[in-house]
Amino acid sequence: MKKKLVIVSSFVVMLALLCACQPNNGVLPPPPVVDETPDGTPVSPSNSDDFNAIFSYGASGTYYLATNMENLTAQLDVKAKDGGLLRLDGNGKTISRNVGTTGNKGDKAIVQILNNNGTIAVRNINISGISTNDINKWNDGEFGIKVYNSKNVSLSDLSVTNANAGILIGSDSNATLLGTIDVSGNKYGGINVDDSTLTIAYDAEIICNDNTVPAIWKDSAADGTVNYEPGTLVEYTISGSSIDGKNGQVWYLTPEQDADFNWEAAAGLQGAPTTDAN
Repeated sequence: MKKKLVIVSSFVVMLALLCACQPNNGVLPPPPVVDETPDGTPVSPSNSDDFNAIFSYGASGTYYLATNMENLTAQLDVKAKDGGLLRLDGNGKTISRNVGTTGNKGDKAIVQILNNNGTIAVRNINISGISTNDINKWNDGEFGIKVYNSKNVSLSDLSVTNANAGILIGSDSNATLLGTIDVSGNKYGGINVDDSTLTIAYDAEIICNDNTVPAIWKDSAADGTVNYEPGTLVEYTISGSSIDGKNGQVWYLTPEQDADFNWEAAAGLQGAPTTDAN
């Protein structure tokens, strides 16, 4: 009798395990639901005025965009409270501005970080710019992201396209790039460093799928500093270029760009290389 009980008990256990491993009606159970909502407060501004009412006067805390902001007619201004920390997560959304909606030089970017005395972190956003007019004309400030006279700014995991320069780091600013930064498809190049310091984190990836304009450039060797890991960029000094009366631009290409760069076509825009600065 005891042996029979043992055999029956073992059979019941095996049957239970077998049933637990089989999907119902031959259909696999759905994967677990993963909440990918960013941390912070969701914001859904429908236009530039709504956005600027939240961020242009000095904000702190963590926010994420809950909706795209497309076809804007005015600039978005982002500023942290003095000494404060502002995190803006784009949540993979797109911000775009209509061509022909720019005003004066101070209103020609899509996103502007100006005179910031706090700490700002912008991440996970796609920006489509407002570049206008002839390909060989600099339109005085049509940037996707403009960082101006601002310290402690970080930009991570974002793309900027269709601007004079995708990103400007200017007027004694200090900015760090992290994650994947895609600056393909901008008229004069990806990132313009002007009297400022740009630091590219050791594990960051710069993407620029253009073979006639640089991923990063300075108008002269003295126009600021670009810090990067050896082997991640190829640096050139350019002859014959003149923007705002400055010659001897310094161009930084990604290794992928450098392998297939069209210097003959690039010379018609901003000059041709003379020496490898490395």
